[in-house]
Amino acid sequence: MKKLRPIFFLILLGFIIPQVTLAVWWKPYTWKVFSRPTQTVVEKKEIATTTPKKSDREVAVKVATSTPISKPVVVKPKVVLPTKLTNAEIIKKVKPAVVYVETDDGAGSGMIISADGYVLTNAHVVKGFTNVQISLSDESIVNGIVVGRDEDIDVALVKINRTQLKPAILGDSDRIEQGDEVFTLGFPFGIKGDVSFKEGTISRRLEKYLETSAEIHPGNSGGPLVNRNGQVVGINTAMFGKSISGVSLGETIKLAIPINIAKSLIEELKAGRNILSQKSSPNYTDASLQISAVRVIPSTYETVIKWETNLRADSKLTIWPTNTQSGNIVLSSNDSIQHEVSVSTNPGKIYYFIIEANSDNGGHSVIEQKEFYTPTDKVAPEITSVTVPQLKQITVTTDEPSIVMLTYVFEYTGDQDAQKVKKIYSTDPKTVSIFQVLYPSPWNDNTILHFSVSAIDKSLNVSSAKSYSILLRDIR
Repeated sequence: MKKLRPIFFLILLGFIIPQVTLAVWWKPYTWKVFSRPTQTVVEKKEIATTTPKKSDREVAVKVATSTPISKPVVVKPKVVLPTKLTNAEIIKKVKPAVVYVETDDGAGSGMIISADGYVLTNAHVVKGFTNVQISLSDESIVNGIVVGRDEDIDVALVKINRTQLKPAILGDSDRIEQGDEVFTLGFPFGIKGDVSFKEGTISRRLEKYLETSAEIHPGNSGGPLVNRNGQVVGINTAMFGKSISGVSLGETIKLAIPINIAKSLIEELKAGRNILSQKSSPNYTDASLQISAVRVIPSTYETVIKWETNLRADSKLTIWPTNTQSGNIVLSSNDSIQHEVSVSTNPGKIYYFIIEANSDNGGHSVIEQKEFYTPTDKVAPEITSVTVPQLKQITVTTDEPSIVMLTYVFEYTGDQDAQKVKKIYSTDPKTVSIFQVLYPSPWNDNTILHFSVSAIDKSLNVSSAKSYSILLRDIR
């Protein structure tokens, strides 16, 4: 037994010593006695070209899930919104670009869209004409040429020979939303003078139009519909009430063409786009219902107006003093064929009125604006001289500052009805008023110009008139 002890002891040492040497805790380099300064080792990363072993992938996944990766910060550009303007600021910004467009058939509105003299308007305002007259905000009158038109869309472009004009800023009608504030500018009922400004909202979008609650009357056509930033978002175009039985003035549907539609056509219009349509332009009359036999019986302080309709209808008359849209008086005559209203008026005044009729079957008819004078017993201002110093110009002199009205018509040889009667007013009381006359096309030396002038004192209380006829060859 004693002989076996050394052998057993050697076997025990041979087994224990390797285990101790290989033990996990046996790490002499971790002892402080072996500690040395720490060195930073930078490893060069290489792209693996072989598939990593499973253990390597597990380690990579573990590291990836334990170390959050910061996302890059995305800095969005700051959006600068246009400054909203007050009503007075909108008028100041847009008004210089609004113009009065006149033809032998009537008048409408338009807007300057470039400094070099391009004017945008409705095609129905200049329908059938190539030459028109444009009255600018500085009260000057220039001739314009219709260079392009699209009657299907109802837009037209007029070129005038002027530069350094202040154009309207065209906005983006695609960004307009229901309920947004909008404003119409123009010359309602074709009344020349200061630009009218009406406010409202976008009621809804239709297929090719913007419906608005802002007032649009005959004469506003072609004028701008602008947003709160003073940018044009539409072209005032039409009002409709035909499909609504009993609709009254001010409750009609007002429509504007989105400006983006017009903007897409401007270059083509400049190049001579000429699309004519057989469909009628926006109007306010149903052929089944007609107004006729309009008679005005004025007196000093009261005026009676009578008219007839071919069907029993409800009628409404709206009347207002000249050069104003305030103080309108609305009178009704219901369910009748013969209509009559009486309205209080002031002596020596000029009044305008329109008549609207609606029948039970939905018929709708409107008589465009008419005018009348109320009598006075005061002494009228005297017209001291009337001269035609040059072609297309008439000068009227009065003995006191007066508003002067010029009424004229051209007569071709043997054809008294070749032209319609036109009226022009001076804008302010003056002793000398100068008028530019729109000549017919074509005309010749044998054409006769018939005209009359009326002078009204600065308080609009009195008036007088004189008539003249002259051959054009005498003033060439």
